[in-house]
Amino acid sequence: MEDFQSNIQSQTFDQDLMGLSQTIFELQPLGFEKFQRSWVSKSIWINRFQQPFANSYQSSFADERDDIDVIGLIADVEGGIGNPAKSHSDFFHEYLDDSTNTRDINAANIAFEKMLNQRTPAFLWSILHIDFEDGMSNSAIEEVEYYLQENEYVTILWLHTIFSQNQLNQNVLAALLRIIAMTIKSEKSDKLMTMVIAGLNQPSSKTQEAALEVIEEWRTEQCLSALHNLQFHSCWIEKYAMIVKKELEEELHVDKNAI
Repeated sequence: MEDFQSNIQSQTFDQDLMGLSQTIFELQPLGFEKFQRSWVSKSIWINRFQQPFANSYQSSFADERDDIDVIGLIADVEGGIGNPAKSHSDFFHEYLDDSTNTRDINAANIAFEKMLNQRTPAFLWSILHIDFEDGMSNSAIEEVEYYLQENEYVTILWLHTIFSQNQLNQNVLAALLRIIAMTIKSEKSDKLMTMVIAGLNQPSSKTQEAALEVIEEWRTEQCLSALHNLQFHSCWIEKYAMIVKKELEEELHVDKNAI
């Protein structure tokens, strides 16, 4: 019975997407090429994450649809076109993300944050069931890279929020740290340094190791400062930290007694 319901839901969603594609095609004469290009890029994640969940761990997310409510968005677009009170200029200000108007930027940030918050439960399941290998990308890392390209500020805020809300789940904390090690460049490190410092002070070798991996990637003076006065929870993590610390001191030409 559950398989039958799942098939019905999948068919309905596919029909919705087909209708959506047709609507986009119909919008083409109206000059919405940029909107169409935006839809193509976002549909990558729709296709990737609409697959039904397979086991009991996923059951709490089984009713989740896609994180991006593109069907609702198109319905709004159609309504705006049919409404004579809304001009094409109104449409572009409301739905495109290149406006410099403060109100439009705030509205775009709020919409993007809402999308990410809707995505959070499935994203958490994903990072708990993906293997993280040193220097290797995976679907969770690629997803975050995509979000950062779309809206860096809101994505960083979202990562902070997930980290703060899962302080008792060391697997989540370690996974998030490994993700930022692969997605955040050193020049942006100050925006997520608090996560790394918190990771170094966690009572888990797994999380401390992940935080050290971030420090190895960023290699800044702030990273070196974060390695002082720490309590490590295994001998090998302490040795790992001392090696990284020594490397940074030599690389940054910092007197080990100066900090």
